[in-house]
Amino acid sequence: MRSGATFERRFVLVSPEDHDVPGVERWLARDERLRRKVTVFVVTSVAPSAVRRSASRASGIGDPRLARVLAAGTSDAGAGADERVTYVVVERAEGRPLGDILPRRNLSHPIAAALVGSLAQALRPLSARGLHHGAIRASAVTVTDAGSVLLSGLGVDGELRAQAGEGVGMTERADAAALAGLYVLALTGREAGDASEDDLPRGLPRSAWALAVRTIAGDAPARLQELSTALGGSRAALRDFAAQVRALPVRREVLAQDIQGAFGRSGAEVASDAVLARARRVAERDVALGLCDGVVGLAVASERLDEVTRPLLEDERARKARAAREAAAAARAAAGPTREEREQFDDLQSWDVIAEVQNASVPPSAWEAFMRRLQRRWPQSDQLAARVQEASTRARRPGPLVGAPIIIGLGLLGVVLAFVYALGQMPEGSPDDRPSGPSNPYPEFTYPATTYTPQPEPSASPAPEE
Repeated sequence: MRSGATFERRFVLVSPEDHDVPGVERWLARDERLRRKVTVFVVTSVAPSAVRRSASRASGIGDPRLARVLAAGTSDAGAGADERVTYVVVERAEGRPLGDILPRRNLSHPIAAALVGSLAQALRPLSARGLHHGAIRASAVTVTDAGSVLLSGLGVDGELRAQAGEGVGMTERADAAALAGLYVLALTGREAGDASEDDLPRGLPRSAWALAVRTIAGDAPARLQELSTALGGSRAALRDFAAQVRALPVRREVLAQDIQGAFGRSGAEVASDAVLARARRVAERDVALGLCDGVVGLAVASERLDEVTRPLLEDERARKARAAREAAAAARAAAGPTREEREQFDDLQSWDVIAEVQNASVPPSAWEAFMRRLQRRWPQSDQLAARVQEASTRARRPGPLVGAPIIIGLGLLGVVLAFVYALGQMPEGSPDDRPSGPSNPYPEFTYPATTYTPQPEPSASPAPEE
């Protein structure tokens, strides 16, 4: 094939790329219709039609965590007149490939669990339909800066490895084992077969630790559901993924190789300030020359130099600060404590004794008792176990003084004082001694007393005579 070849009058080949699966040529291509980059696989295996059929089956999947198959078919573009090639066009993953990160850094448990748990959840519905990846590996996983995970190669890589005799089969067991091995690789930087329990970081949750130990022992889980349950994982752990990766430390053996390759000496010989300053000047000169010539790839890039020298400078600063603190502590110890410090220490010691006596036997709180009842009901729950431990720690957290008895005593004292005060405000004496109401201001009689004597009615008299 050659650059400029076009498939379906839409996908134009731009440049070839390396691929870790045999039987295919991988190309960076351009989708002229949607104006975006895509990946084109030109199949050269012994059975290209089987690869095309497998890719066609995966073309209807719409999960954003799985790279979509955009087109699959045969074409004579870029081939001879009587020769046709099989091609598969796949959505291109833009972000940080996991295969570029793990050789240099180990991921933390939250990031590794979120990655593997998310992929396990994405593959479970496909497994129920009989679709399996068959070639899960670090180079097939890409994480964007926004925290989105994308698994590429579905419908292509598994079939190609099976034809080359390299795969372990396209089954749910194979996908689950590959994801479990990817989790161990992310934590330790070693393949599951080369790692040991001592390589695992401390502080892993119980279920994640058991999963990693099983995988290292060769007893990887056979179902994707086991991975989802053991790891869980939250997408929030992948937020700002690029910045989190830059903050992760480079493994010691990789850092030693970088120092040896950049300076030709070991780390102990490069630790002086003079050597570091000279190396920075050389790197800045090389960067300036590269920019002037338009060269993108530099032998010693500034980012790589910072990656190499930053740990050395931080170690030097930490060593000087530690030496200064030790010298100051030695001077204070030689001078001895002052009188105020001795008195303060005696007071604090007495206070600590009081706190120790009060906190010697702390009954469980109501919340702790409730959580313990739930734990007895569901003893296998790791979240409940963590909540019980948190409640127990909070209930037994030492304090300088137990305040409940004092508060209750002060409350009772306040009630007694209020009652005494109320009694003092009550009037004294019997009810007969109390003053009566105001006297009647009106006189006893308003009018003088009179005796009513009825008068006889006049009798009728005869009319006078005329």
